[in-house]
Amino acid sequence: MDKTIVRTVPPAPLPAALASWLAKLTLLHGVPFNYLVADARVLAPETIKFFEVDPTWSEALLDGALSIGRHYTASDAPSGSLVAETIGRADITGSVNELVPAIRRRQLKQADAGAPDPGPNVMTGFLLRSRVVSGWKSLDVLGYARGHSPYESEHGTLDPAEVKALGLLRLERLSPTVLFGLFAGSLYQLVLHQPPEAIHFGFDTLEAGASVTKNLRVPDTSWEDHAARFTSLSEQHQPFDKVFADAAHRVVDLAQLSRVVAARLAGAGKAPGYYAAAPAPTDEHQDHLVSSDFALEMVKGVGYVSFVNRPLPQAHP
Repeated sequence: MDKTIVRTVPPAPLPAALASWLAKLTLLHGVPFNYLVADARVLAPETIKFFEVDPTWSEALLDGALSIGRHYTASDAPSGSLVAETIGRADITGSVNELVPAIRRRQLKQADAGAPDPGPNVMTGFLLRSRVVSGWKSLDVLGYARGHSPYESEHGTLDPAEVKALGLLRLERLSPTVLFGLFAGSLYQLVLHQPPEAIHFGFDTLEAGASVTKNLRVPDTSWEDHAARFTSLSEQHQPFDKVFADAAHRVVDLAQLSRVVAARLAGAGKAPGYYAAAPAPTDEHQDHLVSSDFALEMVKGVGYVSFVNRPLPQAHP
């Protein structure tokens, strides 16, 4: 009785170029958009969708890519190359997964991490279809997992020191109005904001009649403490009048604004130590804030939008 003998070929190391290509494929580079969004109605204009990458689907994707190099025999027995691939499949998958977190770092020309990264166990992301994508091309994106999000910190259920962003694996504009993002981990909160260089002076609101409101910052210890942390929780939405030199054209009188902000802090008993309610004529500070403290009060961070990915409430029968 004839027997087919299959010789097991030791698996050769995966070529670096092939490993890199497979890692990019794992991050869905080159996957047709209609595979991601089968129907355009799923991603309507001015909408955002969250998703999780099915690891079984990713494994099938890699399997299909690797099948190009397989050889089959006329008999039912697997070829030596297929046996070798089967034996070395875990090593192949491990090599590819280690490269996945490094793909974006290399695209940004950042240094690789010192120790090999085993790669993400879970990959989640978002698809945003909006005019914002083309209007703000320097848009920055941050993602957070449950238990490490600013949302939980703001609601007092998480210590601020525990806030930690997820690793961003891929961020790409697929079209002028579609932004694609992929994170290592389970995405709970997504924050989209303008780039840091857009930081500026500003008010919180501009009311009718040239009135403005501003959240003032005060130290948790004293103004003389260089290690003090500043908070605006106690002096929120403070109203100010007559701060414009030309209200019609929104030209601010900075000297007057510095005086009224200082007076408001003094009235609340939280003015800087150098400030005096009735300063002497020789007092160089007079009745206003010094430039550094005035900047501290007036500076505003960039605008941002936050999405919290929570399950929809269950409909009652």
